[in-house]
Amino acid sequence: MKRPVAVTGVGIWCSIGRSVPEFWENLLAGKSGVGDLTRFPPGDMRCPRVAEAPDPGGPWPNRADRLAFPAAREALAQAGLERLPDGAGV
Repeated sequence: MKRPVAVTGVGIWCSIGRSVPEFWENLLAGKSGVGDLTRFPPGDMRCPRVAEAPDPGGPWPNRADRLAFPAAREALAQAGLERLPDGAGV
């Protein structure tokens, strides 16, 4: 069953931007987010260069959640929402 989808806001937190405007500006400027691996020693990795998103911190123990929440907050703000309505997702 196909259900309609509406994108009402977007958000991003990545190696070249901590918001959609910053990401877009850096993307258009050709800025690279690739650098040396800093989260752990690269050891014998064949390629210790990565596009590593900075950790925004926060109370969540899972790094993926810590990266997702700032992007979700930005998307909600763009959508003019303070919280997700029932049945909505990010």
